[in-house]
Amino acid sequence: MDSQRKRRSVLWAFQRKDRLNGFDAYSEVTDKAREEYLKKRRAIREHLEKLKAKKEYEDGGYFAKGISKKENMLKDRIEKLERVLLIEKRITGKGNDGKI
Repeated sequence: MDSQRKRRSVLWAFQRKDRLNGFDAYSEVTDKAREEYLKKRRAIREHLEKLKAKKEYEDGGYFAKGISKKENMLKDRIEKLERVLLIEKRITGKGNDGKI
């Protein structure tokens, strides 16, 4: 116990002389504030990166390509249907009178 008291008294005298208690408190407060700031900054940067990626994806024409692909497929099927109906009309001689 004696060595602990000696150590404490030396540290206390040193802290009193250099005001480390105030510095430690200041350091603690600024460290917490810095951590909060960095956490918020990281969240904002991550959100910004997500938005950039989303915009790049949308500007890349992926939606337009998908829509145009489906439109072309629909046109092809309509053309095939018209050809089949024309062939049916030639074979039967009349057609289906608008009924499918």
